Amino acid sequence: MGLRELVDDILASAEKEAREIRRNAKKQADEIIKNTEKEISKLREEWEAENERIIEDIRRKRLASAKLEASKIVMKAKKEIMDDLMKSLLEKLANLDKKEKEKLISTLVKLAKQELQVATVYCNNDEKKLISKHFKNAKMKRLDCAGGFIAENKDGSMSVDMRYESLLEKVRREIIGEVGRKIFAS
Repeated sequence: MGLRELVDDILASAEKEAREIRRNAKKQADEIIKNTEKEISKLREEWEAENERIIEDIRRKRLASAKLEASKIVMKAKKEIMDDLMKSLLEKLANLDKKEKEKLISTLVKLAKQELQVATVYCNNDEKKLISKHFKNAKMKRLDCAGGFIAENKDGSMSVDMRYESLLEKVRREIIGEVGRKIFAS
C-alpha cells in the first residue's frame, strides 16, 4: 500500500469517525432539546396551574369581600328603615288626637298602678294636665320626653317607665326579628 492510499484510508476513516461523532452529537443534541422542551412544557403547565390557583384565590377573596360589604350596606339600610319607622311611630304617638291620647294614657296608668303605689309622676308639660287627672295624690314633676310618663313609688326605690320612647324601644327589641323578616323578605 502506497503513501497515497494510506493517507486516503486514514482520511476515509477520519471522515467516517467524524460523521459518527456528528451523528452522535446531533442525536445527543436532539435528545437534550427534546428533554428541555418537555421540561419547559412541564414548567409552563405548573406555572399556568399556579396562576389559575392564584387567580381563583384572588377572585374568591374579592367576592367574599364584596359580599361582606354588600351585607354591611343592607344591614345599615335595614337599621335606618327601622329607625325611621320607630321615629315615625313616636311622632304619631306624640301627636295623637285628644280622645286617642286619653285612651292611651288611661291604659298606661292602669299598667303603672298594677306595678306599684305611685307617689311621683314625671311627664312632659303638654301631657301634665291629662296625666295628673289619673294620679290625684301624686307629685307631678317635669320630664323632657315625647310623651307618656315615669311613675315612681314613695321612697324612689321602684319606678315604671311608660314613656313612649321606652315603650317603643321595648317593642322594637321584642319584635324586630319578626318585623325585619316581614319587611325585608325576599
